[in-house]
Amino acid sequence: MSDRFSLRRYGAAVFSAVLFSLAIPNEIFQWGMPLLAPFILTPLFWGLEGSSLPQARRMLVLFGLVFTLTSNYWLAFFGDYSIWTIGGVTLGYIPYYLFLSHFLWDAARRPLPFRPLLLAAVWTVFEYCKSSGYLGYPWGLLPYPLHGITPLIQVSDLLGIWPLTFLLAWISALLAGILSPPAPPAPSRLTPSPLPQLAAAGLLLALFLAYGLVRMYLIPLPERTTLTAALIQHNADSWDESPEADERSILQAELLSLEAVEKHPHVELVVWNETVLTYPYNYRPVFYDRRPAEKPFFSFLVELNRPLLTGSPYREKVGEEVRYYNSVLLIGPDGAIQGAYKKKHLVPMAEHIPFWDLPLVQQFFRGTIRLYGTWHAGREAFLFTLPLEDGTIVRFGTPICFEDAFTVINRTFVRLGADLLINLTNDSWSRTVSAQVQHFVAARFQAAALKTTMVRSTNSGYTCVIDPWGRVRADLPMFTSTYLVADVPIYDRPLTLYALLGDLLPRLLFLWVIALLLWERGRGGTRTPHG
Repeated sequence: MSDRFSLRRYGAAVFSAVLFSLAIPNEIFQWGMPLLAPFILTPLFWGLEGSSLPQARRMLVLFGLVFTLTSNYWLAFFGDYSIWTIGGVTLGYIPYYLFLSHFLWDAARRPLPFRPLLLAAVWTVFEYCKSSGYLGYPWGLLPYPLHGITPLIQVSDLLGIWPLTFLLAWISALLAGILSPPAPPAPSRLTPSPLPQLAAAGLLLALFLAYGLVRMYLIPLPERTTLTAALIQHNADSWDESPEADERSILQAELLSLEAVEKHPHVELVVWNETVLTYPYNYRPVFYDRRPAEKPFFSFLVELNRPLLTGSPYREKVGEEVRYYNSVLLIGPDGAIQGAYKKKHLVPMAEHIPFWDLPLVQQFFRGTIRLYGTWHAGREAFLFTLPLEDGTIVRFGTPICFEDAFTVINRTFVRLGADLLINLTNDSWSRTVSAQVQHFVAARFQAAALKTTMVRSTNSGYTCVIDPWGRVRADLPMFTSTYLVADVPIYDRPLTLYALLGDLLPRLLFLWVIALLLWERGRGGTRTPHG
C-alpha cells in the first residue's frame, strides 16, 4: 500500500471526525446538522477497507482524538482542572478506540453481505460500552444529530437509542462499500451488491418514522394532572468562588423566585439548580439564618411559602468518617428537609478521584491542581413526593448534572414509580452554548425512551420542559438571568419496552459479533479486502 494512499486513509478518519462534530450541536450549528448523520462514518469505514491492522489502529486513535477535541473543546474551560477534563477524556478514551480498531478492522475484511452489518453492530456495541460504567460518557452518540426529528426518536421507547445507532452505522457502511474500488472478479463466486441492503436500510428508516408518527399522534397518553413549577435560572458565575459571589448567587435566586410566585400565585413548586447552596444545608442550618445578609435564606423560605427543590452539599458522618454528597433537597416553608437524593454517578476525575484515600494521591491533587476533596457517591434512587392542590400525589426523581443522560439512573427512577424526572444541573462553567445543548440532547432521548416528562432546571441553560415524546413544551434563552413558570404535564403511562428490557439490543449484538468472529475463525476465515 503506498504512503500516499495511507495518508488518504488518515485523512478519511479526520474527515469523519469533523463530520461528526458538525452533525451534533456545536458553536457553528447550535442544534446540529441532522442531514449529515447517515454519512458520518462513511469516510472512516471507507478507509478501513483494505487497511492493515496498524493502519486501522492509527486511524481510530486519530478519529478519537480529533472528534473528542472538536466536539468537547468546552471541557478546556474547566478552570484549574481543565487539563484533567479535556485531557482526561481525550486520552482516557484512546484505549477504547484502540480496542474498537481491532474489531472494526476485522469486520471491514469480511465479505458481503456480512461486512456492513458487522461494522454497524461493532459500532453500536462500542457506543454502548463508551456510555456505560464508571467512565461512561454518553455524549456525542451517533443518533444525536437526529434529536430534532421527533417522530424518528420515538423508536427509542422500544430498544433505546441503539436501533438508530445501528441504522446510521449500517447506512454509512453500505455507502463506504459503494465508494470502495470494486473487487477483482472471482470465478468461484459472485460479488453481492450492497444495493439490496441499502434498500432494506431505507425501509427500516421508513418503519421507524411510521412507528414514531403512530406513537405520537395515534396512541395518546392520558394526562393525569399538571404541576405548576417555577424554574429559576439565575445565571451565576460558576468560577467566582468568593463569599460575596456566593451570597449574590443565592440572593439572585431568591429574588427571581419571589417575583415568580408573586406574578404566578398558583406555582406549586420552585426549582433551583445544582449546588446553589454551597454550604451543607443539613449541617448547622443556623448558617442560613444569617445568609444572605440582605435576605436570609430561612426568611426567604417563609416568604416563599412553597416547597423549594434545590441543589446543596449534604454532610453525613459515618463512624469517624465525614462524607459529603452532591445532593438535591426538597425544603418546606418551615425549613425542614422533606427529602434528599444523593448523586450516584459522579464525574470521574472531577467529582470523584479514584484512590483518594491514599496520601500520595491526595498530595498530588491538592498540590498540583488544588483539588482538596471529592464527593461520595450516593447509593439510593430516592423518589420525592409532592401533594398538589388538586389532591394528586406526584412522585419524581432528580438526576443531578449529567445523570439525566444515563439510562441506568433514569430507568431506575421510572421503574420505581416516578411520574416525572427533574434534572438540576449547572453547565455555566463551560461558557458555551454547545455544551448546554449537547447535554439537553442526551436528556431529550431519555425522555422519549422512557415516555416520561423531564424538567431541566439549570443555572444558565438549557432550562426547559420536555414532554414524553421529546418535544420542548417551554424553555428559556441561555445565559440569561430569568425564570420560567410552566404547567408540567403528568401522564398515566405504562412502562415502555425499553424501561422493562433496558439496553438489550447492544448486548445481543455483542453476542452476535463474538459468535460470528469465532465461527469464521473456526472455519478458517473468509476475508477479502473489498468484496
